[in-house]
Parts: sequence; C-alpha cells; structure tokens
Amino acid sequence: MKHVEVVEKGANIKEAANQFADKGFEKDEVYVFTYDKENSKNLTEVTDTNIIRLSEEGPLHSAASLFLTREDELRTKMASLGLSKDETKKYEEELKKGSTIVVAATGERKDVEARAKVV
Repeated sequence: MKHVEVVEKGANIKEAANQFADKGFEKDEVYVFTYDKENSKNLTEVTDTNIIRLSEEGPLHSAASLFLTREDELRTKMASLGLSKDETKKYEEELKKGSTIVVAATGERKDVEARAKVV
C-alpha cells in the first residue's frame, strides 16, 4: 500500500512523516523527496526516514541514474515505490513548484494507493 502527501511548507514535512508513523508505518517505510538532491538528503536525516536503496531501485536503474536528469531520477525512484507513470509525473510537477513529497510504502510494489494532500 502507498500513501503520498504533498507538503508545501518545510515545517510540515516532519509532521507528515510522523502522521504516517501514527498510521502504523515504520520509519523505513517513509521516504522524502524534494527537487534539490542535497535538500532531500538533509530532510531524510532530519525526519529519520528512509532512502531508496539499490535493492529497491534495481541495479540497472541505479547504474543508469548516473546519466539521468534529476527529473528522470525522481520519477525512477518514485516508480520503484509503486507509483504509476501518471502519478510520478504529477508529483514531479509538485516538486518543481517547490513542494516536498512524502511517500509511505509497504507491501507489494504493485499495490498503489496514492493520496495527495496539500498541508
């Protein structure tokens, strides 16, 4: 199962991650995405959430990411969590606007339930 939150204000990112924990998601099932790569890394540390690992992204995608644009990299990582092509494009546009995407992902990657909410 997947849940997605679109967060517009930085202060609400940790709150969104904590809400997923309150709903029963483990910290390693929650991922934070921003358009800026360094900001994504920093927020992942601050919120104590997970990063996409090689085993989740797949070795071919991981190797190819060295040559991808940031947009392609974000779409690939979100798709590895089970989001559809349309969903990844939608959330990519939110990221370009400066929003942060918080994704909680569990179970089979095929089962996707995405819910966008502006916080």
